[in-house]
Amino acid sequence: MNSFTKSIKTIWLTALLVLIYSCVLAQQEILKKGILDVGKFFDEQFYILHNGEDFKVSILDSDFEIIGSYIRDGDGPSEARHIKAMYVDQQERKIYVLKRPGILMTFDEEFGLISEAFLGSNPNAGSMVVVDNTVYFSLNHFFLPATGDSQIQFIEYRDLDNPTESNRISISSDALAISNRQDLRNLNATRFTSKLTVHNNQIYAVLMGHPHIYRFNPARKEIEETISIDYYQDSEFRVVSRELQGYGFSIPSANTSIFVHENLIYTSHGVSPSQKKPSLVIYNPDSKQTTLLSGIETMTASPIIRLLNGKMVVYESLAPLSNYMMIYNSNKIDALSKDNR
Repeated sequence: MNSFTKSIKTIWLTALLVLIYSCVLAQQEILKKGILDVGKFFDEQFYILHNGEDFKVSILDSDFEIIGSYIRDGDGPSEARHIKAMYVDQQERKIYVLKRPGILMTFDEEFGLISEAFLGSNPNAGSMVVVDNTVYFSLNHFFLPATGDSQIQFIEYRDLDNPTESNRISISSDALAISNRQDLRNLNATRFTSKLTVHNNQIYAVLMGHPHIYRFNPARKEIEETISIDYYQDSEFRVVSRELQGYGFSIPSANTSIFVHENLIYTSHGVSPSQKKPSLVIYNPDSKQTTLLSGIETMTASPIIRLLNGKMVVYESLAPLSNYMMIYNSNKIDALSKDNR
């Protein structure tokens, strides 16, 4: 073997080791910072939003191997210190990213920056979708009943041509099943978390703990349908008194997430006194039927669940930073999905 061949072999081995080490570092980066969101990307790939120290988003292939990391940590164009929400537009092949302090970035499918829009405020968003040139954010809303507040804001929307102006959609607190409503006056504040997804240009939104799906029509900017998914005996909210902490609010672990899979709407639900294992509710928008799939085996009590590439991906929804992601076969769920079409 001549020196040239040895050099080429050395370079190839070095490159291979660097690649393997980079993959290990990338996986450690995700585990260190935690998983904030998982979703479908383009071409049988999916993304993990994890707000890592070097990059904020990682792309994985259909075998769940990391193939790239994007949005470098920083304050420059196409960079971010913290991402709050991300949406992948499959039809337009665009990526929308909301970063602090209220800047909406638009990328092409290879994470080339198209534009940055300053919103003028910082939406407290947990998820977002884009429909007909309008961006919709789900909200983490602080409800203040002690001040006479009776509305729970759970959707904010902005026209992408005029992003500094915002509008909000609310539901009345009277719609919530609260077992001891008379004690609401003792409650200073509690936070409600909403999630949303889009299907056939209709937005489907849930409020965590509230056993309903709301169908929002973007063309009319109004809620047109309320779908009950109350499969639980203990889905009531409760005002509770905690020693040395004052009054708090007990929120059921219903509707921890919502997503679309093969033209069906799924909501995931955590454990409760009557529901010992997490579950999924499947809603068919065409037949208007709902089906409960209970007894899902996970290691977390309040999961966020996604169906991606023939697998069920589960991660923690209530922890500020979950540091694990579990992947299961989804044969049982896929079979049930086909039965409900």
